This record gives sequence, structure tokens and C-alpha cells, in this order.
Amino acid sequence: MFNITDDFISPGNQERLKNVLTSPFFPWWYHSGTVTPDERKEFGNNSLQSKEVDWFCHKFITDGEPTNSSEFYLIEENLNPILYLFSEEWGWKLDRCQANLVPPSGNWYDRRHTSWHVDSPDDHMVLIYYVNDSPARTLFRGGGSCKPKQGRFITFDGKNYHSAEIPKKKSRCVINFNFKKI
Repeated sequence: MFNITDDFISPGNQERLKNVLTSPFFPWWYHSGTVTPDERKEFGNNSLQSKEVDWFCHKFITDGEPTNSSEFYLIEENLNPILYLFSEEWGWKLDRCQANLVPPSGNWYDRRHTSWHVDSPDDHMVLIYYVNDSPARTLFRGGGSCKPKQGRFITFDGKNYHSAEIPKKKSRCVINFNFKKI
């Protein structure tokens, strides 16, 4: 269902990414919730199991085109081996790339996760790069989970419904890539 790869990029690049993305100077944009109310119904979410949370996003690539982000150098300089692997060797085109930051909720009793969702209705491959260690796992509706570990990435078919546990104590920071077949 999903593949895990650890330490594909150098420890130095892992640290650079973490330090920049978790600094107080990185430009984040606020979002309230991962999906719309209509998508919650469409994707079959249950409020006893899932919860919408506030989170922050920084978009690098949208619909295959660079955004006006002056921070894309972070991806090119630090994650180029991943981009090369997908673009050149596997025949995929980068369609979307964004960093996501979910601050801790502090609620130790809340065991819910974000809404089940797919990133796009089109055929695509998802790659999630974990910027930092966090206990807030990526969950798959069909079963299985992946614990965030700095330098780890997972890949899976974009048609697989997934969600993230809500972090309780430490922020969860990832870079999400969506690739479309060329």
C-alpha cells in the first residue's frame, strides 16, 4: 500500500530543511481544516473519528507551475535527489508541492485524526517527506500507518485515502508532493 524510505537525502540537507521550515521567519499561510464540509461527507468522515484542525501551508508548486514562493530553492537544493528520481527515472511530473505544518493541540485525550482525503481526484502518486520527528502518524484508511521520522519519506498511490493524527505535544511538519504520470 505504501513504501517507506529513510535517509535518502543527506543528514545535512535534512537539518537545513528542518531549521528553515521551523524557524519563526518562514512564511506560512493559515488554513482552517483539511477538507471542506462537502468533502467530509463525500469522503465518508465521521466526527467521532476525525476532526478538522488549524494548520499552516506554504505552496511551492500548484497545477504543475511554480507559485510566487521565493522559498522553492529549499526543495531544489535539499530534495533534488527525490525530484530527479521521480521526474527522470520513473516518468512522473511534479504537479503540486507544499509544506504543511500542524501545531500541537495539547489535548492528550483527543485521539482523532484529520479528515480522510485524497489530494486530487486525478491519478497521481503522493510522496510525503517528514521534516521532523513527530508522534503524529500518517494513517491509511485501508490499514497501516507511518510514523514521522526526520529524513523519511513515504510514497503511495494518490487514490488511497489518508489522514494525519493530530499532534499533541510537538508540531508535525511535512512536505507533500503530488506527481502525475508523464
